[in-house]
Amino acid sequence: MPQRIAPTFRNLSQLANNLGDDTSIIVKNNSFETRGKIGALFTRKAGNRAAGEVLYAGIRRTYGDTVADALAPQIRASREKGKPLTARVARDILATAADMSRGIGQINTDMARHLSSVITDRATPAIWILPLTPSVPRRALTLLPIRH
Repeated sequence: MPQRIAPTFRNLSQLANNLGDDTSIIVKNNSFETRGKIGALFTRKAGNRAAGEVLYAGIRRTYGDTVADALAPQIRASREKGKPLTARVARDILATAADMSRGIGQINTDMARHLSSVITDRATPAIWILPLTPSVPRRALTLLPIRH
């Protein structure tokens, strides 16, 4: 009997990193299982949806709402339509989530540093106009004076 693998984000990440690109990850009987291309065709959509939900919930919990919301369209095929979640897709999404998280942290640090220098350098208060997506370049950020 195969070993049961609890459907956790950590286990999903480990499976994605250790499986071949076209291997699908599903949830069956409250355990992760893997399928090849042919096996994935005969898998119930609920198992694929459950794997997509584990990925989405784990990203939200690990990287936050902003990253999870930005990646939701990429995970939608598994979560909503029940398409197989391949190890390659999971790896790509996990790498993107980590990159986005690092980028958001750097932008926040840079903005805080710059804002503190602006506040100390100017008598006029100012606010940042921030983009809704984390991938916008820094030059797109705008500092506007607050008029009284």
